[in-house]
Amino acid sequence: MSYAKLKSDLLETRESRQRSFDRFYGEGAWPTLVTLSLNIPGVDKEPAGCAGLWQSACDRLIPCLSPGQVLSETRDLLGPWLIAGCRVPAARVKRWCLEFETDSPAGRLLDIDVYGFAGRPLDRSALGLPQRTCLLCSAPGRECMRLGRHTSGELQAKVNELLSPFRKK
Repeated sequence: MSYAKLKSDLLETRESRQRSFDRFYGEGAWPTLVTLSLNIPGVDKEPAGCAGLWQSACDRLIPCLSPGQVLSETRDLLGPWLIAGCRVPAARVKRWCLEFETDSPAGRLLDIDVYGFAGRPLDRSALGLPQRTCLLCSAPGRECMRLGRHTSGELQAKVNELLSPFRKK
């Protein structure tokens, strides 16, 4: 598959995810919506160990959203993804999600977004916290990605290291 085709397919997948989110947001049944996905750099969005990390994240996150429910769970070109709705205030859910993302090294590979009133994302800055750091250094992750500071090999090695506890033995 050519790079241009892959880029186009990834963009369409992101747009499809946004349409799904918009549908649930538009229904207005849940004051807080949560999306969970994996943050895996590179082309392979589900290397060995991802299934274990995903299951662990779901097992931890979903009970915290009670009363709530998983509204959609799918696998696509970007890997596993779910949308959940809950009645817990968005700021409280975001704090829990930040704990999931920071309490273990592999939590860095989780991407949990929380949306509150009017579908507004509740980001780290809303809680007075700095941006997420890079997988490999202490700079903001978005900055390293934009500037291409690290090679794909370096990133893949780190991902493999973080996923190693979740691989079936």
